[in-house]
Amino acid sequence: MTTTLRLIFSSEPSLSLHLTEFECPLTKECIRSVRGKNSSSDAQGSFQWTSAVQALTLFFVYAKLHSGTSRDGFVYRGDGGTPAASLDYAISKQPIWLLEMFGTNSQGTPTIRRIITRFNPERKRGGDVGLGLNTRFLAPTDVQIILDKKELTHREDLQQLAHKLVKGWKGRGKISAPTEPAHSTLAGFSEPGDLAQSVSSTLTETSRLPSPFCQPKTWNIIFHHYMREVRGALRKTNIFTRYVYTKEIADMVNNPSVQALAGKEVRTLLELKPPSLSSDRLALHPSLSASGAVISETTPLRIAVSPAHAGTLAILTYLRDFRKLPIEIDYRYPHSVSLAQRMVDQNFSEESPELFSLTVATASTILHAKLQAYTPFLLMPKQSHRVIRPKKYASAKQTFERYLFMQDIPATESFYFDDMVREGALADRKYEAVHMEPDDVTWLLSEGDPELRAIIGFPHYTFNILFNYCEAVDPPDVSYALKPTILFHSQSLAAQPQRKQAAEMLIRDGWLTLKGDTQLLQRVIARLLHDTEYLQVLKRCVGLHALPISTTPSSDKPLIRTKSVG
Repeated sequence: MTTTLRLIFSSEPSLSLHLTEFECPLTKECIRSVRGKNSSSDAQGSFQWTSAVQALTLFFVYAKLHSGTSRDGFVYRGDGGTPAASLDYAISKQPIWLLEMFGTNSQGTPTIRRIITRFNPERKRGGDVGLGLNTRFLAPTDVQIILDKKELTHREDLQQLAHKLVKGWKGRGKISAPTEPAHSTLAGFSEPGDLAQSVSSTLTETSRLPSPFCQPKTWNIIFHHYMREVRGALRKTNIFTRYVYTKEIADMVNNPSVQALAGKEVRTLLELKPPSLSSDRLALHPSLSASGAVISETTPLRIAVSPAHAGTLAILTYLRDFRKLPIEIDYRYPHSVSLAQRMVDQNFSEESPELFSLTVATASTILHAKLQAYTPFLLMPKQSHRVIRPKKYASAKQTFERYLFMQDIPATESFYFDDMVREGALADRKYEAVHMEPDDVTWLLSEGDPELRAIIGFPHYTFNILFNYCEAVDPPDVSYALKPTILFHSQSLAAQPQRKQAAEMLIRDGWLTLKGDTQLLQRVIARLLHDTEYLQVLKRCVGLHALPISTTPSSDKPLIRTKSVG
């Protein structure tokens, strides 16, 4: 028997939860709970539209929204007066309505405690409480959200419902956006084990690495952030299922921001068709064993990629350093826009790369330029993005916000901003958008201006949170985090069908290998984060070179400013 939950809303006379239906192996029956002071003839329980019930509905709507992101679930967190704290309090106090809505097991333990996992319950250690969905007990796909007799299955409809629920919040606390589960003590949660320690001990000591990577504790925290990003990107970007792959492409083609940049050439993305044979999609082609030989030492496969594309870099690092394949990775580009400009101008100091990894926004501009020399080749692991602000002078009463991101040169951050505008996340505030590149953003954020908001991708937002005393302020009712990246191939590679097929088979095989082997992925990420050339490039791209920082991240107070190192 599968656990299922149906939340049935009504918009008349105002939006509220009307009815819940819950089934699970523990109850062995469908439990119905209806809004009102008393249960009815066909309902076992009742509830009123209190702040705790509001918080419960927001939790499950967010769970539904986050089921398609890179995050391993999500954390619904907040301090006193927030929906997270209200729901946490209800779970602790076990009110009658909550017991009637979800039932209990044979020992009398409330079933809701099996459904929702809690971190720092009742905020006993101070700080925020965190709530997560136990997907082994109740999967997001088994949660049904119904409004006025219509099931909401599209993300846009769920986002609109969440936005309305946020607007109607009765509690006193500010609603924060759900975040990814914490895997670091930096976030106030216990670490499940020092996964990186055994990895780093087999590699070169961190002392030779540039600041701030040279301290083992700091390196270890950064390692966990990379692991979370890459593991999520590999899992949530699906190029192995034809239906999902085709839907991803259709979503890009129909995206208004992509259409605005690419124009009629947006149809070129339709060439990103998945292989017709499952053996090719799953890298089980008979030629896979010979693919390495096709890419010979005399003509290594040349690939250019932004240092921010962690998922792509993990696959390439595995193929180069663990499979010992002749691959040259060039990541000396601050971002995809700078790489695209070189593609347009053919301005490479050495021989042009055969493969290029670009964000969806930059890829759109390349399509619009109608460059005959480069063609979309393969979807690659997505990159996460966040909105951050300086934490020092942060205030919930801020009436004006200035958003910093690349917009004069179209970048994926501008797509994120377009989404926020289209979906009404900025409808109730005054704002301004200012063009700025990521390394300049880091410097400006260090000034602590409370009006500033930066839209930046991984790992830029991570380093600003760790070393620049910033915090994430993602819109609470929207999940924009993941944006696609696309691999282009050159005309010269297209002229060598065997080499082109070998490249695709090796990438697919490497992707599936890392997706299914966490220990191997740990070793690959550790290798990448011991690459001094990569770290030096990354440090400059992120803008850390402009900050007089210490080498130890800070979780709850500004870093002690010291003399700049490196």
